[in-house]
Amino acid sequence: MLREISFSNPFVFLWCSNSTHAFKNLDPDPPRVRASASPPLSDPPSTPPPPSGFLVIPDFASPHQVSSLLSRGRHLLATFDPASVASVFSTRDQSASVSAKYFAESASRVSFFFEEGAVVATKEEAEEAGGGSEAREGGGGDGEDGAAADGATLAAPSRPRAFSLSVPQERAVNKIGHALHDEDAAFRAFSREDPRLLALLRSLRFERPTPVQSMYICKPPRLGAEVAPHQDACFLRTEPRRSVAGCWLALERAGVDNGCLWAVPGSHRREVKEGGEAGGEDDGGGPFLGHGRVFGRREDGSVGWSSDRRGGGGGGGGEEEPSGPPEFSTEGAVPLEAAPGTLVVLDGAVVHFSRANDGGNDSLNQTSRHAYALHFVEGGKGVRWSERNWLQRDKEKPFVPVY
Repeated sequence: MLREISFSNPFVFLWCSNSTHAFKNLDPDPPRVRASASPPLSDPPSTPPPPSGFLVIPDFASPHQVSSLLSRGRHLLATFDPASVASVFSTRDQSASVSAKYFAESASRVSFFFEEGAVVATKEEAEEAGGGSEAREGGGGDGEDGAAADGATLAAPSRPRAFSLSVPQERAVNKIGHALHDEDAAFRAFSREDPRLLALLRSLRFERPTPVQSMYICKPPRLGAEVAPHQDACFLRTEPRRSVAGCWLALERAGVDNGCLWAVPGSHRREVKEGGEAGGEDDGGGPFLGHGRVFGRREDGSVGWSSDRRGGGGGGGGEEEPSGPPEFSTEGAVPLEAAPGTLVVLDGAVVHFSRANDGGNDSLNQTSRHAYALHFVEGGKGVRWSERNWLQRDKEKPFVPVY
């Protein structure tokens, strides 16, 4: 029987070989740490923890794994050719649509996206773009997720190399995405072979967990922009029910001062229908997300925000399509501060965000916040990847489950 991925029902527990694992179970009450012995998968505890919709798991990755992934990420940042990058990634400008070929092809490649603040347009480019507006007119997470998974947008310069960088290239990048889990050996090994990660996916009741998107997120000091509150399931959609789960691994310390993740406990259970009616369901029996909006491919071929109503998506019936992302309340949000090696697991409907890496009260802050983010969906029988998703693979490089 098809199960909707939910972190509160059935009860989620973790199994890690030869270890007793401590994890934070965050609620609207002050966060607390509880120790959990590793139970067999067939015998969950009788009293589940209060459902928050996310878990913070310290020491999930070993120091060696963290060092390996961090070294590989830094190597990629130092050696890529800036001339090959045709896209700037904006986490603030959330305008109409995304049509950049570079962005679309990143679904099956290792691509680089600059921070908006790191790019200085040439005089000719600024004039051609009308002071920059044209470049954003067609723009579509941290990138915690991608325009694909975090409510951010993409702006493509009208001509490659029509800009310069204000900082060294390794500090100018917002993220690397979106197929590291398939195209890079180091990230592929963690994403597809790590025993703890596979055990976690089994504990979440995935039958055929399928990685669809991966990102190396940089959040450089002074440039790492904010990521608006969002739900991953608005960007990575499975039908007839949602199944996306996000795994976010800290490779460097993530604190309030350098732009750590924040999440709203229980927000995955407080989904709101268009018009403000709470608790509604759509034609397919699944909960409405993002106030009835999803980010993906529209009927006219463009990519952007559209209605989540079945049979809609094209603005039929005289109704106007949404022109921008939904807004979410962040009341009750808690910071998910994390040491290197900590894994944050997010239900696809949990509202989460990150603030700019501006140093907080320390104007001299120079701390980056590197992390690796990976999103899984159910690839088993009865669940399908929506054709409306922005992220699509061709037949030569299909989505492949990890087991």
